[in-house]
Amino acid sequence: SMGKDETPYYTWTQLLDDRAYFAFQREDKRIEVIAAEARTGKVLWRKQSQGTSEEWGGITAVPGGVVVFAKSSLSDEPYDVSVWGAEDGRRLWGMPIFREDGVFFREDRLILVDRAQHRVAGFDLLTGSLKWQEKTPKDRFESAATAVYGVSTPDDLAGPADTLGRPFAPKADDDQRIVQVSADKSMRVIDASSGKITSTRTNVADKDDPAYAYDGRFVVATDAGVFSYDLDSTGQPAQIYTPADDEHVVTVIAPCGDGRVCLLETTSFDATTTELVAVDADKGGALWREKAAGMERLVPVGDHVLVSGDSPDYVVSLFDPAGKVVHTQLGVGMRVNGGSVLLLSKYLTPSVGDPSVAGLDVGAKEPTQLGPLTGVRTDSCSFDTEVIACAGETAFLVRRFANA
Repeated sequence: SMGKDETPYYTWTQLLDDRAYFAFQREDKRIEVIAAEARTGKVLWRKQSQGTSEEWGGITAVPGGVVVFAKSSLSDEPYDVSVWGAEDGRRLWGMPIFREDGVFFREDRLILVDRAQHRVAGFDLLTGSLKWQEKTPKDRFESAATAVYGVSTPDDLAGPADTLGRPFAPKADDDQRIVQVSADKSMRVIDASSGKITSTRTNVADKDDPAYAYDGRFVVATDAGVFSYDLDSTGQPAQIYTPADDEHVVTVIAPCGDGRVCLLETTSFDATTTELVAVDADKGGALWREKAAGMERLVPVGDHVLVSGDSPDYVVSLFDPAGKVVHTQLGVGMRVNGGSVLLLSKYLTPSVGDPSVAGLDVGAKEPTQLGPLTGVRTDSCSFDTEVIACAGETAFLVRRFANA
């Protein structure tokens, strides 16, 4: 339960290693975090922040702790990010960051993309001590705008993820590298643990170009085509795809199975023309292309790919490795593991509702209906491979959806 008189609008959940974290924004503008055993619901601790915030940004569970984000609507006003210990919820450390900054995690590091001080910095996740920092390269107009990508591994893409494909529980990973693309079009690879720059390249891509870093490669769609860079070498990139002409623009790109890249390509910025294209990551060239009007997101599910869009309706489709649609429906889909997805009948919302939930194995003909999730705020839900955690009106709920 959230406590008496509390029916908050903003709620969050996170699951990590059989631990469930629940958080909500209190009437008094503080955030309250509850830690519980995921399988039994037994509460281990509940703590409130010392400070208040007009708005809170949520929580991220990490090994040994939970990271709590305040939030600001003003770009020049700093707000607090803090790490609370997993054992007892004690605040271990915190620091002010700005809305434009980026924060993500690699094993025992909190990585800050600091846009005010034009640097990337690595902090010890549980003590807050600064372990390394590197200045962000600037272009000739003195811009230090940048994009930073964590290098994901096949393991990361085999676990539960949200509608954007971001893993719910970041694993303590074996690939500790991050890739930084800067305003001068340079790219560098940084070891997140030590801060050592392991390689640098020039004239790679714009920071806004669709890209990802996965399985030892950085793949990016520029105006000239799609290029694949080996993060372990300084050799020339492989050009693996070239759009037909200037009118064809790659808007989204993602890995989708062994040796394949999937992309969404739109002609003349007309969403109705969008196509899903599968590209051979080794030899280059399109393997197939299929109509995907209005689609905006790609999430790999093993060698299948989940494709979704919001307009005019929330719709989700699962494509198989040959480009055939296995299943399509209104609503949203999220990866559970490399072979299955959860499907919700409605889009995610902070309002309380009763969406019906189905599970779909990639090899199955039809989804398995799991029944309604009763009285939940779907935008708060997170899950692992067995249970789903959500906020309700005034309480948090954990429900098993798989037979362990």
